[in-house]
Formats: sequence, structure tokens, C-alpha cells
Amino acid sequence: MSGLLDILKRLLSIAKGSLSNFFKHFIIHNFDVKVTLGGDDPSDTALGYGAVCAVVYPVMGRLYTTLNIEDYTADVVCDFNEDSKTTAFAYLYGSIRIIFILKIAFGALFKLIKTYLKMKFR
Repeated sequence: MSGLLDILKRLLSIAKGSLSNFFKHFIIHNFDVKVTLGGDDPSDTALGYGAVCAVVYPVMGRLYTTLNIEDYTADVVCDFNEDSKTTAFAYLYGSIRIIFILKIAFGALFKLIKTYLKMKFR
């Protein structure tokens, strides 16, 4: 059982490193988020607006500082019509160079082979 846990720990470490490298090289050119709040009661809509703003804007700020985002827009709008619905829309346009994908894939493959050989000859 401990051997299986050790293998899983090593595989998760390789996956974490590969994803970290991927997001380091992934460039987001445009990221738009739009949330339209609606409902029957205007007071519930206003309270929902405050709750959504308390989540959306800090998360977008954190994503902007963490990821390579060139341009982003976050809009939270209230619609006080009686028959309006709450909708959310997100648009993301990004790119990564193929050389980085190959580098990440081959690096992960070599780490997997190295881990396999260590476990086999242990």
C-alpha cells in the first residue's frame, strides 16, 4: 500500500510541475466575464449584485496578477425587469507556442520514465 501511495505522490508531483509550466507559458490575450443579475424582487437582485461583486472582482484581480493576461473585462450588471433572468458569460482567448507544449510533454515523459525505472529497480 505504501508503494502505491509513493507512486501516486510522484505522479501528482510530475503533473503539478507540468501544469505549472503550462500556465507559465500560456498567454491569455482577452478574458471577458459578464454577469447579468435579474429576479422578481429588486431588493434580492441588489443583494445578489453585492454578493456577486464580492466574488467576481477579487477573483479577476487575482487571476490578472497570477496568469499572463493581456486584457480583461469584468462586468456585473443588474436587470430590474420582473421577467429577467440571471445569466453569466465568459470568453477566453489565449495561446501557447507549440514548442512549449512539446517541451512540457517530453519533460513529463522523461520524468515518468525515470520514476518507472526507479520503482522497477528498487
